[in-house]
Amino acid sequence: MRSDAGQGVRVASRRRKRRRGRGRRRKGPVATYWPYILVVGLLVVAAVAWAATRPLKGGQQAVCVLVIDRTGSSAVPEAAARYKALASTAVDGCAAKHAKLSIYYFDNQSPKLVLVNDTPYDLFLPKARVEAKSGRKKALEQAKKDAKADVASVFDETSSGEARGSDILTAYQAAAANLVNQASADDVDQKYLIMLTDGIQTSADINFETFYASKNASVAKAIATAKANGLLPNLDGVQVSFVGVKGGADSSAEQLPEWFEAKVEDFWKGVSKDRLCAYVVDSQVIPVGC
Repeated sequence: MRSDAGQGVRVASRRRKRRRGRGRRRKGPVATYWPYILVVGLLVVAAVAWAATRPLKGGQQAVCVLVIDRTGSSAVPEAAARYKALASTAVDGCAAKHAKLSIYYFDNQSPKLVLVNDTPYDLFLPKARVEAKSGRKKALEQAKKDAKADVASVFDETSSGEARGSDILTAYQAAAANLVNQASADDVDQKYLIMLTDGIQTSADINFETFYASKNASVAKAIATAKANGLLPNLDGVQVSFVGVKGGADSSAEQLPEWFEAKVEDFWKGVSKDRLCAYVVDSQVIPVGC
C-alpha cells in the first residue's frame, strides 16, 4: 500500500511538472519575439515621420522675363517668324530653369512696355511630396502651351514703326525693374531677362544713327548720355540674353556695316556691364546663363 501511494505521488508530481513546462513553452514566443516587434514598430514610426518631413519636390527656382521688340526689327514676315521661333525656344528654356515667366512687348504706338498676360506662367512643377506625375506634368505642359500661344498673338497685329530701330533702352530698363521686383516677391535668386531685338536704339534721347555717324564715334558718350538721362537698368543678379541682334532675324534686310554693329554691341555691353551673358544672332538655348 505504501509503495503504491508513493508511486501515485510521483506520477502526480511528474504530471504537474509537465503542465508547468507546457505553460512555460506557451509563454516562450512572446518573450522571444517582443524585441523584434518593438523594432518593427519603431521603424514604422520613423518611416511615417520621414515621409511627413522630407523636402518637397518641385517648385519655382527662377524668374524669367521675355521682351519682344515689335517695332521695325520685326516688321517683315521673315523676322516675325524668326522672333516667334526664338520666343518659343525661350519658353522651353525657362521651363528648364523651373521659372515663373512674364512676357512683354513694345512698339512705337503702345506704351513703352506692354504685359501680354496679367498672370505669369508657372513653368515649373508644383511642390509635392508625392511624385507626379500626370496631374502636375499636365499643368506644366498647359502653361507652356499658353505661353507660346500668347507669344503668337503678339505677332497677330501688324508691327508699327520704320524698317529698323526703336526705344529699346526704356523697355530694357522697365523689364529689368519688373524682373527684380518679381524675384524679390517670389524669394528666388535666379533671374533671367531675354531681349528679342535687333539692338538698334533710335529714340529721341539716344539715336545710334546720330551717335555712330562715323567709325570714330564714341561709344562711351552714348553710355554717358544714357546714364545722365537715368536710363541705366538695375541688373542686380540678372542674367541677360540679347537674341536676334545684328539683323540676324531678317537675313533679307540690308545689313548694317560691321563697324556700326560692333559699336551697337559695345553699347549694350557697357550698359549691362558683366550681366550681359549673350549677344547673339541665334541660339539653341535661351536664356543663356553667365
